[in-house]
Amino acid sequence: MKKEFSVFGFKFKVDKLLTTLAIAAGLLIILLLVDMYLTDISWYGVIIGTGFVIALWLATQLAKERDLPSELPYDLILWIFPFAIVFARLYYVLFSLDEFTNFWDVFKVWEGGMAIYGGIIGGVIGLVICALIKKKNIVSCMDMAAPCLIIAQAIGRWGNFINKEVYGFQVTSKAWQWFPFAVEVGGKYYLATFFYESILNLAGFFILTIILRKSKLKGIVASSYLIYYGVVRFFLEGLRIPKYILYIPGTTFPVSQAVSLAIILGGVVWLSIILIRHRVKQNNEKGKTI
Repeated sequence: MKKEFSVFGFKFKVDKLLTTLAIAAGLLIILLLVDMYLTDISWYGVIIGTGFVIALWLATQLAKERDLPSELPYDLILWIFPFAIVFARLYYVLFSLDEFTNFWDVFKVWEGGMAIYGGIIGGVIGLVICALIKKKNIVSCMDMAAPCLIIAQAIGRWGNFINKEVYGFQVTSKAWQWFPFAVEVGGKYYLATFFYESILNLAGFFILTIILRKSKLKGIVASSYLIYYGVVRFFLEGLRIPKYILYIPGTTFPVSQAVSLAIILGGVVWLSIILIRHRVKQNNEKGKTI
C-alpha cells in the first residue's frame, strides 16, 4: 500500500487520513447520539466548523505557493475565526435591527443570523493583524487564503439546507420540483439557491487554486476571488425570496448586491493594476536586454 497519494496536487498521507476519518466518524456518531437522546445539536455550527477545519488543512499545503511557512495558517486561523464570527453577526444585526427586541438578543447566535460578507470583512481584518504581527506579506497571505475561504463557503452553505433557509422563489411547476433544482420546505418547493452557490463556490475553489499555482503575481488570486464571488453572489441574491434578503436602510435594494458590486469593481481595478504593472515590468526588462 502506498504511504502517500495526491489528488489535484494535494498530498494525503494514508495513515493520517485513515486516522482522521476514524476520529471524524467517531465524533459524528457521538453527535448523532447526543442529538437523538440528550439535546438538539446545532448542525449548522458543525458544518461551519468542518468548513474551517478543511480550509485550514488546505491552507497548510497552499502556503508554499506564496513562499509562506506551512504552520502560518494555524496562527492565521486564531485571528480569522473570532473576527469572522463577530463581524458576520454584527453585519447581520446592523441591517436587521427590527428583529431584535432587546440588547441581549444580539448575542443569541444559536438562533441564526450570520452574514457571509460580514464574516469575510472580519476575516480579512484578522488576517491583516496576524500578518503584521508575524511580519508576513499581507497580499501573499490573502492569495493563499482565497481558495480556502471559498471552499469553506461551499461547505458552509449546506448549513442552510439543514436549517431549511436561504432558498429562492417558489417552484410551482411539478416538472422542476426535485433536488437539487428545488428544495422542499413546508410541503412547497423553492429554488435551492444555497446549493447553486455551494457548487459555484466549489468550482471557484478549483479555479483559484489553479491561478495560485500557475501565477506568482501577488494579489492575482485575491482579486480574482473578489470578482468571481462578487458575480456569483450578485446574481444569486436576485433569486432569493425577500425573507432572506438584507436591505440597505430606507431602500429596497439588497445590501449584499451593493457589496457585491463594490467588490467586483474593487477586484477589477486591483487585477488591472497587477496586470498593467506586470506588463510594464516585462517591457522594461525587454528594453534592458536590447
